Amino acid sequence: MQKYWAATTQERRKKLMPFFWSTIVEKGQLYGNRDLGNKVNVRNNFWFSYPGRAETITGYFDPKINSNSYPDNPNINVFEFMNQQKGYTGKVATFASWDAVVRIVNRNRNKMPLINPYEKVTGTGLTEAQQLANEIQDFLPKEHGEEERWDMNTMPLPKLILLPNILKWCISTSGTWMYWHMVAGMTITWKLHGIPTR
Repeated sequence: MQKYWAATTQERRKKLMPFFWSTIVEKGQLYGNRDLGNKVNVRNNFWFSYPGRAETITGYFDPKINSNSYPDNPNINVFEFMNQQKGYTGKVATFASWDAVVRIVNRNRNKMPLINPYEKVTGTGLTEAQQLANEIQDFLPKEHGEEERWDMNTMPLPKLILLPNILKWCISTSGTWMYWHMVAGMTITWKLHGIPTR
């Protein structure tokens, strides 16, 4: 506990998550600090995963998206837009801990790289790290079946597999263990331009 203790909240969070609170804060973008008056509120009245995540990446609420089993999201999202910009084509990727993300991002339409739970990295000449990432997920307990992978296995994938310029991480273990009435899951999105990775 002493290792992570400091006089202020700002100091404590930097000790606990130094990369997040130094590199990402300085070179990326963070939204939703209510203490600073930066409120990121959803407009949808459902307050659960699929509708909330769809609203977050499209920028508006679609009342037709009303369940976690909704089919492919019909709305264009910010990642598709970025993927169409000069210099970003093929440099946008999503790594997900929840299988619904493939429908929320709509990989069927946009064909952008998206690694969903228990999907394997494919291709010729996989690195040792990529092979390990493929293999290790089969040895972790599947608490929620095939639809959800532990975040601890999703988090290192971008660094092991590829380093895109635009990254969307969809982690969900924190949400899964919350009470049923709370919003499940978290989305961390930031622009990776110029962020050192090693």
